[in-house]
Amino acid sequence: DCIIIKILINPIGALVKNLMVLIIIEISFTFFTYADPAAPNKSKLLSNQSNFEFSKEHWSFKGDLLKSEEDTGTTRTLLLKEIILKLPRWYSLTVNLNQADLDELPEGGFLFAYVDSSNYWKLTLVSSILGPSLKLAEIENGKMKTETIVPFKLKKPGKPINLSVKVHHQLFIEVYANKMQVFRKNVGGGLAKGKVGLLIELGMCSFSDFSISGIAKK
Repeated sequence: DCIIIKILINPIGALVKNLMVLIIIEISFTFFTYADPAAPNKSKLLSNQSNFEFSKEHWSFKGDLLKSEEDTGTTRTLLLKEIILKLPRWYSLTVNLNQADLDELPEGGFLFAYVDSSNYWKLTLVSSILGPSLKLAEIENGKMKTETIVPFKLKKPGKPINLSVKVHHQLFIEVYANKMQVFRKNVGGGLAKGKVGLLIELGMCSFSDFSISGIAKK
């Protein structure tokens, strides 16, 4: 009887051991798949103006605050230098937009997947017939290729508007206002791995707390 029991226990023990090894391998593989070991995380980028490419006649810096000097009637852009951060294909941009005129919303926000002045994506705050809205647009060869406009609930006048755009795996984009998701857009053809930055197309505003963080792979 003792010999029979020993024979039965050993295979069970071996099976348990093998299962434990498989579980460890699975956990390690899952971690490797979902985690981005080189995910960027840069905050308060506006505290150093040498991080950016911009026209001094359009922008001024004070601490972590970026101000538009005047409404020139043209698009004012500010691009993060590529040497400052190695940007992956999945990332999140966040900034606080502060209105200069409480009676009029400025049209400003993010530039991303910026290849050149004729090819890029942008997310901007706009006024539409539905009220305060966010507009996500793709510009290709200088022309509007796609455009999505979705309204959102604005906080009290004078309060900073927290904007965020998340680019996932070149497959879809998520848009947030005041930390609430406003909409998601699938991107069938993917996005170019271009520069990121800020822009104002109309009106006056200032930006603060511009940050970039990585998003884990899924």
